[in-house]
Amino acid sequence: MFMQPPLAAGEPHRRPRPPAWPDASRGTGISMIKAIARAQRDCPHDGELRAADPYSDREQCVLCDLVLPQPPLPDVDLHAAGSDLAWAVAFVRRPPTQPGVLALVELSRRARRADASWALRVFGDELRALRAIGMTPASYLDER
Repeated sequence: MFMQPPLAAGEPHRRPRPPAWPDASRGTGISMIKAIARAQRDCPHDGELRAADPYSDREQCVLCDLVLPQPPLPDVDLHAAGSDLAWAVAFVRRPPTQPGVLALVELSRRARRADASWALRVFGDELRALRAIGMTPASYLDER
């Protein structure tokens, strides 16, 4: 159990700083806080991004912690049967199987970055079967 040592007569009560508080007496704490505030104010949101949370395909800026708006799906020609990105966009709109929430979130993130490689790996069997019967992403989505 922690015990406060007795104070001498007339000595003011000492309150220690929390250990995580920057040490302003050396001059580094205040300048560090100002530098962080300046970086957050001037953040262009083109640096490193991370997932806002595991169950969301929205992203968060590492520098200023703002959750960025969800980018739209890329504009692709859904009538192009050979376009892997068109198939990835179609699978975002209507998944061919039930892979789970996290897999759907990752599919959405990859398609929004215009990367179809993950979708081709995960949904490869379904994609080969759909291509074998002559379907296009538009016919898969029942769009004419």
